Amino acid sequence: DEAECVERAADALFDLMGVEYAKEGKKATSFGTSVSALGLVFDLAEFSNGCVTIRHTERRAQELRDTLGHHLDQGTLSPKEAEVLRGRLRWYSSYLFGRGPAVAMKTLSRRAQGREGSNFVNDELRGALSKLLDHVENAPPLRINVASGRTFFLFTDGSYEPSGEVDSFTVAYIDNSAAQAAL
Repeated sequence: DEAECVERAADALFDLMGVEYAKEGKKATSFGTSVSALGLVFDLAEFSNGCVTIRHTERRAQELRDTLGHHLDQGTLSPKEAEVLRGRLRWYSSYLFGRGPAVAMKTLSRRAQGREGSNFVNDELRGALSKLLDHVENAPPLRINVASGRTFFLFTDGSYEPSGEVDSFTVAYIDNSAAQAAL
């Protein structure tokens, strides 16, 4: 049966990507060409062509648009609110293509650290929040495509220390040719 085949394929795909999801209970999902889990939509329509698209649910996107719009309209953002928003945006951006909001995230991080001593949204922070809102609204979803036929490894690491001046995010990309050259 086709539905059972899709179920097995999706389960195997999530296992390969290291994604854990509810297989039983109220959060469990049924699989088809489009699957919602963890606030994400996994579009498997092009799976047979080696392509998977991952985007956020409309509800998750709307929550972020509303939160960003609220702070822009009210003109205030406390360090605690900035910290919560920053965490949500980091998660959100990890499933979008592009590094557009990097500078805006640094500005938001400074507010989250609370060193400015103000909740007022100044011009720099307003510009950063506007940039982040634009990114939430317009950045394309993440597309995973195996068309290249090449094996590669992608390692990521991130850190944040409240007492530190910076947070960091590191990505190391290694393909077969780089790995063979290192031997």
